[in-house]
Amino acid sequence: MIPTEHGMPCPPLEARLPCGASPCPKDCQVGPWEEWTSCTSACGGGTQSRSRAILTEARRGGEPCPSDQDRRTCNIGACDRDCQLSDWSDWGACSRACRFDASAPSGRRTQARAVSAMQVGRGECPEATDAARLRGERCNEQLCGARFDRCVGDRDILVLVDGSDSANFSAQLELVAGMAQHADKDMRFGVVAYGSKVVELSELTADRAALAAALKKATAPGGLPNLAAGEVAAKNLLVRAQFASSSDDVRRAKVVLVLSDGAPTHVEQAIEEAGEIRAEGLRLILGVVDGGSPEVRAQVCALAGAPCEANVEAVTSWAEMPRQPWRFLAALCERLEFARPEPDVGFDWSDSDDGSADADGS
Repeated sequence: MIPTEHGMPCPPLEARLPCGASPCPKDCQVGPWEEWTSCTSACGGGTQSRSRAILTEARRGGEPCPSDQDRRTCNIGACDRDCQLSDWSDWGACSRACRFDASAPSGRRTQARAVSAMQVGRGECPEATDAARLRGERCNEQLCGARFDRCVGDRDILVLVDGSDSANFSAQLELVAGMAQHADKDMRFGVVAYGSKVVELSELTADRAALAAALKKATAPGGLPNLAAGEVAAKNLLVRAQFASSSDDVRRAKVVLVLSDGAPTHVEQAIEEAGEIRAEGLRLILGVVDGGSPEVRAQVCALAGAPCEANVEAVTSWAEMPRQPWRFLAALCERLEFARPEPDVGFDWSDSDDGSADADGS
């Protein structure tokens, strides 16, 4: 209706009201995830975590931020792991130059595998003497044949003689004298006696006259055969000599020859000390009066280490020892040769006939 001249004016046909004056909501913004951290455990179950930065916080009712931390499990496998072994070593030297007689075992040589990584948790690792880590083969199976005149080899020989009341002390000294008489002039011998106490009879020396003099004035300590104490003294003497030697001497093979009836006192300690000698890189040989006892033979093998037959020379009695120096020299020397011995330097113990012919057949 159109208003008349005297009517009320029309109200506004449009209206404008303010709206949207409040600021808009702003959602949270986050950055990308960082790299996972290292696992907290190498095995048995660990955790890894990662995080991300918050770039913009949520405002005015905007979408809230998601978590800026993340976590997961890792390395859930069992911790138990067996040890790892190195490759086989080269073959070692043969334990004998030849067989003294038909009853003597042949030489043995071995090769071994070291542990390159230890076992973890309940993992397993074979013993050093296990077939997985030690193997051997026969060598130098031939008989020594005609009697030799010279023992060849770059060696330091420390002889442990049984000076107890139950041993034949003089027979052992005769054996040492016989071995020294037929050894290379540069081969050194030392002698230690064990019994109720330990007595150093001769330091390591290549002087045959000095060795002979030391043996002639030696007296047995007596008492019970405390081999363990003797082994400690022998090891210390050889190690001490090694540190005092030139670089050429350090490379000399070092051997401890133990003379025993196989029944020392403090057996467990003696076995432990024998292991310490081998751990020093020294060879240990047992010269044993074998009475046939299985218990004693087991103790001898425990002392000698593996393989037992490579490190044991057996005779039937103390009196037999000085008659068979070549039995022991075949195990001690690098090789045996035909050569005339050096002129007599004071040994008056004769080398009794061992049943084999001289090199010249006489």
